[in-house]
Amino acid sequence: MRYFMIVLIALTASLVFGKDNDTRVLNLDSQGITTLKADCGAGFLKINGSPSAEQIMVTANIRPKGLNSKKLAKVVELNLKRVGSTAVLVSRAKNANHDLFDWIFGGNSDNIEIDLTIEIPQNLNLKITDGSGSTEIKSVHGKVEITDGSGSLTISKITGPLHITDGSGSILIQDIKGDCQINDGSGSMTLEHITGNVDITDGSGGILVNHVDGAIEIVDGSGEINLDHVTQTVTVRDGSGDINASNVNGDLVIKSAGSGRVFTNHIRGRIIGLHK
Repeated sequence: MRYFMIVLIALTASLVFGKDNDTRVLNLDSQGITTLKADCGAGFLKINGSPSAEQIMVTANIRPKGLNSKKLAKVVELNLKRVGSTAVLVSRAKNANHDLFDWIFGGNSDNIEIDLTIEIPQNLNLKITDGSGSTEIKSVHGKVEITDGSGSLTISKITGPLHITDGSGSILIQDIKGDCQINDGSGSMTLEHITGNVDITDGSGGILVNHVDGAIEIVDGSGEINLDHVTQTVTVRDGSGDINASNVNGDLVIKSAGSGRVFTNHIRGRIIGLHK
């Protein structure tokens, strides 16, 4: 028995710690496709819109490595298919009951992560549901909808409306030509160079918004708010944390400031509401 346990421990170490990544590539002709709908579990997600792309190409790196086709099918759901005018991508670990040998021999889905790098035609709409891990999306000329559990979000060069529902993690949004609507639980948030209106509902975390050609409305629980270079009206409801507003061409409407202070500089419109 003792000899068996020693061999078992050694075998476990070689199988678990010796694993790296397995790569799978999925392709789908994009002719007639208007939307990519993705349901992703743990792992990073990178989506890049390309003006020359004629297909949707998904490169998936699966961790841990070493799962043969049978074991991979047992613990991972990874497929890309067409449903009408929508491309549907599913990438996640399956929920299953595990025993000791499942864990040793690669059958445990609890620690599976799938890192996705996706190239798409620029003009597709995106509807993304992501569990955990960082997400990067850039160069998309369509509507982008993201529901994210946790992990950082970096979104840039979007031509079209952007709608984000996020649980936790930092958010960086840059160079958007369209309205932005964000519902965030916690984490810092930065929005820069937005052509369109901005609507933010935030639980906690600092907010920085600058260079917005549109109106801004913010409902914030806690955290400092910094606003700079806004062409239209700014409306803020804040629970706690200072509010700093500069270079606003429209009105600044403070409906509530909570326990924080309000600082203003170069407000061309009216300052309405609390000001302290």
